[in-house]
Amino acid sequence: MITISINIAICEYDLEQQNILRKSIDDVFTNSKYNPEVNVYSTGENLINNYSDDTDIYILDMELYNEDGLEIAKKIREVNQDCEIVFVAFLQDRVQEGYEVGAFDYLFLPVSMDELRHTMYRCAEKIEKCRKNHKVLIEDENKNLYVIKINSILCIDKIDTTRIRIYTNDREITIKKNVSLIGEILNEYSIHMAKQSKDE
Repeated sequence: MITISINIAICEYDLEQQNILRKSIDDVFTNSKYNPEVNVYSTGENLINNYSDDTDIYILDMELYNEDGLEIAKKIREVNQDCEIVFVAFLQDRVQEGYEVGAFDYLFLPVSMDELRHTMYRCAEKIEKCRKNHKVLIEDENKNLYVIKINSILCIDKIDTTRIRIYTNDREITIKKNVSLIGEILNEYSIHMAKQSKDE
């Protein structure tokens, strides 16, 4: 089964709640195609200081200790419009504020596994769809240029030590081996690498 990495950052000051969320997320995605990589932060300041463009989902406590989760979300939105933000809260009185920063959803304490599963899977599916709608520019061995949608790539076949063939829905493209491009396609978009061809 192809696995899709989902990078998740949890910002929660309560240690017990940190552990519950982390374990629950692992349990939610057990035996699924999604592989969560979870980082946990106790303060918004720590989260911002360790900001990464690779983070797909932020799970933010709305009421951090001496901090406002909404203000942390605003700082994230200043540099990242593509990530998903999920707020954790006790009360529903600030829901509208959260949606003003593009919150994907709210989880209300105590968080049930069914609610967490429903929200995390919808997030993961949205992220997967967005990734596959991305396009890459590919130059073949004859210097022809193609713009290829990621979700049109069926597999990538290693021909020999210098060439790779990309199979899409409507064509085959042979390119010189490009480690960075192939790494991007394989690692970020979860495209399958076929075994080395025996016909050449």
